[in-house]
Amino acid sequence: MEDKTVLAILEEHYGKVKVKGNYAYINSPFNSSDKTPSCAVVLEASEKFSEGFFKDFSSGKSGNIFSLLNIPHDFGLKNRGIKLPSLNSPAVVRHHMTKFEYNPSPYLFNRGISYEVQEYFKVFEMDGQVAMPVFDKDGYFIYNVSRLTTKKGYANSSPTDAYPAFTHELKTSDTVFVCESMIDAFTFFTNGLKAVALNGAGNHSGLKEIFKSHFGRIVLCLDSDEIGQTNAHLIKNALVDKDVINIVLPLKDVNEVWMEMLKELDVNTARVVFLKLIERKINNKMCPCTDCQKETKNTRDYFMVRDEVWLSAVPEENHCGVIFLCRDCLAKRLGRPLEESDFIEHEINNYSNLTE
Repeated sequence: MEDKTVLAILEEHYGKVKVKGNYAYINSPFNSSDKTPSCAVVLEASEKFSEGFFKDFSSGKSGNIFSLLNIPHDFGLKNRGIKLPSLNSPAVVRHHMTKFEYNPSPYLFNRGISYEVQEYFKVFEMDGQVAMPVFDKDGYFIYNVSRLTTKKGYANSSPTDAYPAFTHELKTSDTVFVCESMIDAFTFFTNGLKAVALNGAGNHSGLKEIFKSHFGRIVLCLDSDEIGQTNAHLIKNALVDKDVINIVLPLKDVNEVWMEMLKELDVNTARVVFLKLIERKINNKMCPCTDCQKETKNTRDYFMVRDEVWLSAVPEENHCGVIFLCRDCLAKRLGRPLEESDFIEHEINNYSNLTE
């Protein structure tokens, strides 16, 4: 039996498919609820991809056409009895990050992630999803994380197998930040720092092996919620022989802090403020009131008010976590006593303590 083209093979199994350039698009065979063609298959070998390589943006899966057509499912195939002809590409191909295409993500850009960082890490946005590939320490693809761009939430991504993202960027002497999500890690890279993403607070079993020969500082910067901090404690215990510190940022996560700064500041000023905040947290610096110099850290003067209240008192810029005011000086700047409604929701319960 003579070899058939990739397109002919796909159409035998899926019927007429959508073709755009060197790619054929089919509905995801890994996700029966996929209503739009979100699985791209390479039709002819190129400098970047082998013939028959596929990338499924609905599930985050990728591989060779053989694994695509031999997957166990009961929908999509017109004739499962067809014997697959051979292709001129190997059945198993390792794909280096230099072979991946890049398609800029406006969604990530709106989250403060620079296009330079997106291009470097081969981000790919298409059909309401942004694919964020993960590579091993040698730069070879191992899994993909797909996030929805139209609403909050993740698409069907590959299992992460407890392997952190961006380990290929690390040198043994680097200061490296450990955070929960890819977007948090992208935030650090956007600001000139290095990071790894766990892709889940509890997904840290692989860290010990990855940092086995690492002698630089390891900064844990997981989410500030209970789950994040519980796992930060477990990681610190597991890496007891390393230089590990844990920092907790003012808001829930790294990207949230970065976006908050970008609301009020140009990107260059925001970067300066962001790096000052990180430096302050790493060095465990004190937090004196800007006006009276009274220490606010670990006292009832360390609190958070709503953005509009803070910016009424400090209109020149948003000093998120960098400049502090005690309760008396904040009230003096506002020209009135502090009220319960001034505080962010999870600190309202502490309002009575602040007014004692």
